[in-house]
Amino acid sequence: MSTQSRLDLVRDAIHQWMLANLPSRTPERIDELHRHTYESFFIVDDYFGGRRFRNEAIMADWFIDADTVKIHETGGLLLGTIQGDQIDQLAANADYHPQVTRRAA
Repeated sequence: MSTQSRLDLVRDAIHQWMLANLPSRTPERIDELHRHTYESFFIVDDYFGGRRFRNEAIMADWFIDADTVKIHETGGLLLGTIQGDQIDQLAANADYHPQVTRRAA
């Protein structure tokens, strides 16, 4: 699978995670947050570490080598972790693919 295809699955998995784990927000609000999620690269010890996704509710880091997403609230508290097959399972539940704003941080 190409990195781009996996990235699309990661985006969908994060969206599904937000729907399941942010009950104080309506599905419509989650969709809006997802459409306004910014993406950037992150570097760890001078090497490309993965992608960072950020919106007003969460910050999620996808560690490409480990195929793991760590999701934090904007204040830094770890809210959850999605690993390998879980990414595939969550992404399979996505019924649409909203456009995500891509901008370097």
